[in-house]
Amino acid sequence: MSESRTKSAARNVIVGILSKFIIMFFAFVTKTLFIRILGVEYNGVNGLYGNILAVLALSELGVGNVLNYALYSALKNNNTEKVKSLVCYFRKIYYGIATAVTVIGLALVPFLKFIINSDLPHDELITYYILYLANSVASYFVVYKTTVISADQNNYISSICEIATTILMYAVQIVYLLIAKDFLGYLIIQVSCTILKNVLMNTIANRKYPYLKNIGKDEVSLSREEKIKIIDNIKSTFLYKIAAVILNNTDNILISIIVGTVFVGYYSNYYLIISYITTFISIFITGITASLGNLNSEKNTESSYNMFNVLELIFAFIGTVAVCCLINCLQPFIAIWIGNEQVMDFSWVVVITLNLFLTTIMNPIWMFRETMGLFKQVRYLLLITAGLNVVFSIALGKLFGVSGILAATFIAKLVSQYWYEPIILFREFGKPVKQFYFNQIKQLLVMILASCISVLICYIFGNNIFYILIRAIISSLIAVIMVWLFNCKSKAMSYIIDRYVSPILAKIIMKMKRSK
Repeated sequence: MSESRTKSAARNVIVGILSKFIIMFFAFVTKTLFIRILGVEYNGVNGLYGNILAVLALSELGVGNVLNYALYSALKNNNTEKVKSLVCYFRKIYYGIATAVTVIGLALVPFLKFIINSDLPHDELITYYILYLANSVASYFVVYKTTVISADQNNYISSICEIATTILMYAVQIVYLLIAKDFLGYLIIQVSCTILKNVLMNTIANRKYPYLKNIGKDEVSLSREEKIKIIDNIKSTFLYKIAAVILNNTDNILISIIVGTVFVGYYSNYYLIISYITTFISIFITGITASLGNLNSEKNTESSYNMFNVLELIFAFIGTVAVCCLINCLQPFIAIWIGNEQVMDFSWVVVITLNLFLTTIMNPIWMFRETMGLFKQVRYLLLITAGLNVVFSIALGKLFGVSGILAATFIAKLVSQYWYEPIILFREFGKPVKQFYFNQIKQLLVMILASCISVLICYIFGNNIFYILIRAIISSLIAVIMVWLFNCKSKAMSYIIDRYVSPILAKIIMKMKRSK
């Protein structure tokens, strides 16, 4: 990437990491109080409703990805008229989505009794669901404007706004839980802060891009051909996204139906820790996606391919470190955090971390496919994956409980999208895909080897907070060393060292010399 793209990506990632770290701290404190004050049953309802609304919202039907892709070129060329036209057109689409989510969400109310396997009063459960629905719908009313901020490589602005409103939300929720010990008020605070964030983001977008203030009055309409292309991409992305949401957000629903809602609460504790890791990974992804879109808009296939290889190696490092740390630290941490009675079978950790690793090392494929506008080619693929996941989850869930349901997700991915999506991307690169498969298998074996070595070494340490920290440090070092050893001769590793590692080390050495 060019220097300006690198700086934009670095700024977005750094601000994103700092903001998420602070947010996660407050979220962790709030979650701890939530579990201790309201109990695992409410925790299960909280996790279940989050998944139901994620399925219902369908991740904006993938419209955000299409809008981002459509904006890259217009923003790069400072074509404000085109930006206004795109934003106006997408506003109509988002308003339609908000209406559809509201109507379908309300229509689901009579069926909640078949999904929720809980002893809590049914009237209360319906009220909680309505508030979750309101929180979901509220997010659609300004996203058509705020997407311009991220597409323009300024996602750090969104991060700053998010940190302010989210910290406020958690602070008020913490005080409320301590005083009132009530779930209803907890949810009302959540909805109120979502609305506040939307108002702030709308104000910021209007100030940074003044031409967005009067959208709908004087912009030139998109041509019929442009609208057809956008709708075509949305249709393709919709099929992919609806399947992705079903694939990634039905675990809690199936756990509730097959095993029991209380087990959703147990799983939510594990998922919270995993979500922290995936949050940091998503910050990195979000921070560089606009820069990748800018790079890929130049249509230089060789440059894009070289950057893909670099990101592939970076995500191998991230995935291996995450797995090694979780394998050695997750169970003792859960025990210290909320008690031994909340610690589940170790098989949960195995399937959760394996799923995390496979998802992590495949991120470059999805990032490049979307920023290169390859929507049509995969429109049916994930529907097959989602269908397989439901079938496998029901079968394995009845045999192995929660572990079977969680294992079904990565099994369904392995037999469908994990082998097919790379073919689509590498056709665009004009490169043979077999090298990618070979490399992915190598990284998987390296992860397994690093995990085994770290488990053997960490076995000698105890389970208190100090030893958990030692376990994490040792696991991280082993993971980094193993990935480096098996990739040290690659061009991607040389690029990472020359472009990022060496300059950082040089600055550190320079500062040390000056301090002397």
